[in-house]
Amino acid sequence: MPFVEMRQTLQFICASIIACLMAFPSFGQIKDDNWDGSAYCSFKKYNPLEILEEGNNFDVVLSLLKPQSCEELNAAGIPCDIKQLKTLERNGFIKRNPDGTWETTIAIFDEAQTSALRDFSKSISGTIYSSIKEDFFSFVNMLKENGWEDNAYSICFSYILDDKMWNHIIAPSQMESHHSWKGCVWYLYGKRSGIVPGTNQLGVLSQTWVDFIRVDYALLIDVVNSLSFNGYPTVSGDVKGRAESAGLCDSEGKPLFPVIHEKEQKELVSLADAIGKGIADEMKLHINECDLLSSIKGKGVAEVILSHELIWDIMDQLEAAGIVGPQEGSKPRQVLVPDLDSLNEIIRAYVK
Repeated sequence: MPFVEMRQTLQFICASIIACLMAFPSFGQIKDDNWDGSAYCSFKKYNPLEILEEGNNFDVVLSLLKPQSCEELNAAGIPCDIKQLKTLERNGFIKRNPDGTWETTIAIFDEAQTSALRDFSKSISGTIYSSIKEDFFSFVNMLKENGWEDNAYSICFSYILDDKMWNHIIAPSQMESHHSWKGCVWYLYGKRSGIVPGTNQLGVLSQTWVDFIRVDYALLIDVVNSLSFNGYPTVSGDVKGRAESAGLCDSEGKPLFPVIHEKEQKELVSLADAIGKGIADEMKLHINECDLLSSIKGKGVAEVILSHELIWDIMDQLEAAGIVGPQEGSKPRQVLVPDLDSLNEIIRAYVK
């Protein structure tokens, strides 16, 4: 079965557990809701976070930060059996030591370690931003020339930081391979304060999201398919009416979100890639300054974890520089699409 690659990091926030995963034992959970799991991976069928969130699997993995036997886990109030441990081992979350104990193999940061990681990311973000700020200003000026000033935030985040930058770090396919997935998984303790955006990739369309925005994925997919069928000029057919009502296109079917034609807008694309490369290169120069990260095993894992934090700290630098607007409580930043209440999504699309 082919791997499905997720190039953006994926925060597993919700909730539904696929019924086929019920082969994992479903014991009572003690996992604190403050634990925040992320995955940068390709996978055959299931996101590895789905496996960890099933039953008490995460409780077992968390407890095994201290090597223990199956008997010791049960005695400590963490119900498990050998079958469950072997399943977690096969999926790359734990390993069996020569003395018969089991030990966690993924990166899990406690509250103090999470705080230290984020403090380090913030401390180097200013230096990194200074090295590429002129390119950022040039890029935003290009957006203005295309009439995309109000989309500056979403394009800078989803097109540069959560897309082009990752091309210069490491691909999941180059990372350690496990039973059903390749890449890395990690947990931090405590949610970031303020608005923390992410990116959903739907074919050639990317959507910048925040957790309080409702998303009609079925409509977005229909819009993508319609644009693909028409060669990207307009949304047509019965999709047009629904897309117009949602604020995604005008009465003629013309998209109301930016469409970057990568083969034609080479200067803009080249600059976006240069910014992404500049951030990645600077990050790699600083990563060994953090003892917490230098101790993490696995090819590229430390770089992925730090980059995942940096993308938000760089956006804060853009705010401080006046390129994107400030946060106002739970409201989007000022440069987001102004009719957010009717649009419900901040999206951009580009043609490969």
